[in-house]
Amino acid sequence: MRDPSPIYTIAIDANPFGVRAALVEDGMLLVDAIEAKPDHLGPVANFVARYQSRFPDIVILGSPRDTWPIDFKDLLDGLTVPRVWLSWKAAKTLHWEWAPWQRRRRLLRARFLAYLNQDIIYNMSAQAAILEWEAIVARETLKEVEAAAKQLRLYVHTQ
Repeated sequence: MRDPSPIYTIAIDANPFGVRAALVEDGMLLVDAIEAKPDHLGPVANFVARYQSRFPDIVILGSPRDTWPIDFKDLLDGLTVPRVWLSWKAAKTLHWEWAPWQRRRRLLRARFLAYLNQDIIYNMSAQAAILEWEAIVARETLKEVEAAAKQLRLYVHTQ
């Protein structure tokens, strides 16, 4: 029987422009996150160390194809957190299926700027405008979830 305590992972997305680290519970639930530019990686290493002390079994998950800043690797080498490399073959296979979803997420900031350009926004408080934007995005996300659930049910039925 599986231990009921949650499994924590720090998933790291690294490239020459920055490092993003996400503490996730049981592989899906975002608990905490941090991002930094390559020349300011100390806070990310502190983030890893802080959660390592709270969750001794924690691991770092990364892609071997990411460009990890050398300084960041050195910072992590000072910690005893095991690193697990994502299977590139599995990631590559899923990448093409994931691309349309990722494209929509990348366009989110551009859409937010267009939203802010509406005349009605100028008559709202900042808090109300942000809450309305969050509601718009949440409704879209729910539609995506419903469509994905429907596709999953169809897929399971055909197997």
